[in-house]
Amino acid sequence: GNQKLMDDRNIVFPMQKEYDRLAGEGKTPMYIAVDGNPAGIIAVADVMKKSSRKAVETLEQMGIEVAMITGDNRRTAEAIADQVGIHRVLAGVLPQDKAVEVKKLQQEGKKVAMVGDGINDAPALATADVGIAMGAAGTDVALETADLVLMADRLDKLPYAIALSRATLGNIKQ
Repeated sequence: GNQKLMDDRNIVFPMQKEYDRLAGEGKTPMYIAVDGNPAGIIAVADVMKKSSRKAVETLEQMGIEVAMITGDNRRTAEAIADQVGIHRVLAGVLPQDKAVEVKKLQQEGKKVAMVGDGINDAPALATADVGIAMGAAGTDVALETADLVLMADRLDKLPYAIALSRATLGNIKQ
């Protein structure tokens, strides 16, 4: 489990440097305990798609502020955000609280488009002004909840979809 789980169970790990190193590399470290005793540490990481950084840059050029909402710890989240050029990071967000974070952004006066692909993203997809599911990798719940489904599992398709929707709306207004 994560640091919070170990703290809740009063399990102390002597591996904080290793945990910090892994998190700084953009990996999600997880402690392993057996019968209440520290046993090890492992880390998992998503493969960063090369197109993600370009997608974030393009979205920002379109006047869209990009934020990341993740359950990862702050250090891991910031390392990943730095790799793709995201400047606003909401880290350590539990799955049930993602929708709350979307509401907070809306209370700031922002129109929120939430992109997600999992069961944990469904409430936030429903709460957002526009919910966008990644179709190729998306769970059925995310696909059913979203307003828009990107059929490719590539974030660089998002700016194209937004540009297309803006052009369509322009045609409707004409």
